[in-house]
Amino acid sequence: SSLALVLGVAILLRALVLFEVWDSPVLYLHHWTETDNAFYDLWARKIVGGDLLSVHDVRPFHSWHGHVARAAHQASGGREPMSEAIGRRIWDEWLGPRTFYQDPLYPYVLAALYGTFGRQVRLVFLAQAMLGLLSITLLWAVARRLGGGTVALVAGLMGALYAPLVLYEDVLLRAVLINTTGIATLWLAMRAFRLPSARRFALAGLAGALGVLATSGAWP
Repeated sequence: SSLALVLGVAILLRALVLFEVWDSPVLYLHHWTETDNAFYDLWARKIVGGDLLSVHDVRPFHSWHGHVARAAHQASGGREPMSEAIGRRIWDEWLGPRTFYQDPLYPYVLAALYGTFGRQVRLVFLAQAMLGLLSITLLWAVARRLGGGTVALVAGLMGALYAPLVLYEDVLLRAVLINTTGIATLWLAMRAFRLPSARRFALAGLAGALGVLATSGAWP
């Protein structure tokens, strides 16, 4: 079937990419503290370490945070010598207490993988590749419902070969999770409206809620 062809292409491409990154510097990108990769890795490790509710807030302080805080400190006429502690205090005032710096679903998924398999970045990449394949399957299903077999084949192959999706499957970032929850919400909503039932609408609502937890931008 066309779905088998689409998934075959998607799996082959992902296998080639994983082979390339398996022992590459990409595995250590989360050690660069100026990246969101490092932020998500730290947050997940804190959850695994026992902070299940993220009570002890994890907020990054990258160089650009420091530049913005310094400008705000100078503009406000602050007399204290600028320091990281002052910069963090300024950002904490802006962000408010007990707020997430980023949406929480991805670090909790990452923490579940860390807690189950250890801090194995390769396994995270494999899991994200599986999510990528799921999103491609759902894309194919949506396209087939809306336009038929040929449209599904074209859309599926475009999804399978979409380079940004493959890229984000191999970094500690939430893009794959956002993509999967979004397309899953659409597919489940289409099923619910086609054959209405409380269960189908509940599943669509659950997928949408997960999407919002992955990125608040998913809220219409």
